[in-house]
Amino acid sequence: DTVLASGTLADGSTRIEFDSTELEVGDNALTVRHTAGDVVSSAPVVVTVEKAPATLTATVNNTRPAVGANQVVATATVTADGFVPTGFVVAYVDGNLAGAGELEDGSARINLGTFGTLGVKEIELLYVGNGTTDQASGVTRVTVVKAKTTTRVRITPSTVRADKTTPTATVRVSSWRQKVNGKVTVRIGGFSETVWLKNGRATVKLPKISRPGRRLVVADYLGAAKFEPSGGSAQFTVRK
Repeated sequence: DTVLASGTLADGSTRIEFDSTELEVGDNALTVRHTAGDVVSSAPVVVTVEKAPATLTATVNNTRPAVGANQVVATATVTADGFVPTGFVVAYVDGNLAGAGELEDGSARINLGTFGTLGVKEIELLYVGNGTTDQASGVTRVTVVKAKTTTRVRITPSTVRADKTTPTATVRVSSWRQKVNGKVTVRIGGFSETVWLKNGRATVKLPKISRPGRRLVVADYLGAAKFEPSGGSAQFTVRK
């Protein structure tokens, strides 16, 4: 038999304390023995050991990721009284399984990737527990927003002859890690034309200019379901 602890009677009683980590989770049948000279008496006692409670804190690296662009990484920090929990954490996004990770020094990082739709997403991180530690969960949220865009304009040729040369405006609209769709409006003086982007690019034939000088061309990307609008401009020279 293994002796967990002992004590000395005082006025017919004693208090015995022992480390519960020596016992298994669940009901443990123990025996309390009293020895007085050659007389030994004993009594059974059942000690129930419950799993240790844990607390999980859920965080993310970006609470406002751009749709289709920014990767979201969720971090679960699991704590318990007196020890560092071990085991696995499972991630759910709006109730759907999205990933899992193993605790290391009490925390786990789970890459959830990018989100393809706009709006608020609920992220639940669930620590599944182990033989000695109970389950715990935490919830955080992110708001997926439209992706930012950049509009650039190029005029060819950069120098034209008055009333003779027809310049072309080439517009490129870009966004991080994805191709942009939608429409762009090109303006110069009283001229304006709206065209569709194809693979993030559009071209517009500009009118001939009669007066020499520097001319400004403005391009406005109008935005789309997943992309924010943006604008750009370029200049070219008109000579006699």
